Amino acid sequence: MNAAAAAKLLPKDAAVRKLAGDLRFVEGPVWVEAQGGYLVFSVIPANELKRWDAAGGLRTFRTPSGNANGNTVDREGRLLHAEHSGRIARTERDGTVTTVVDRVDGARLSSPNDAVVKSDGSIWFTDPSYGLAGRKQETPDGIRCDELGNVWSSAGDGVQVFSPSGALLARVLLPESAANLAWGRPQGARCS
Repeated sequence: MNAAAAAKLLPKDAAVRKLAGDLRFVEGPVWVEAQGGYLVFSVIPANELKRWDAAGGLRTFRTPSGNANGNTVDREGRLLHAEHSGRIARTERDGTVTTVVDRVDGARLSSPNDAVVKSDGSIWFTDPSYGLAGRKQETPDGIRCDELGNVWSSAGDGVQVFSPSGALLARVLLPESAANLAWGRPQGARCS
């Protein structure tokens, strides 16, 4: 690990703060800039989306969630959800939920896992074949890139940060395993 690089990435006074607990398995965190900013994430076993903000704390955003896993925001600020039920869904500005895609080349989607929106507005998503039936959720898989091109990845012991060349720059140790991560605000705070 490169101590000098880690010091540039993580302020000396940075601290890990647990926002909530006893949620079993959470995934797909995404920071939404609207309404002063809030965090949305999936609680897969509960078939629920949760919302957290500093003023209101933790509360239900939507249930059922279609077994949402990965979440992201599109170029218009609307939430997109990769739902294990077999679709990519969008929460519209009025709160209604619409299907963006549930078939590709005529075949139904299996179990969308994660989604991102490219700068041109196109939606990219993964659709592994495992579905929900009898499959235990394992192996952290969330990654994000920062403005310097570094890759931040969830891991069994927290979060790891790699340079564009693949060198390990830093580890952020957490008291629990991290399954995914997201960038947040205010003041550029990062949420895992």
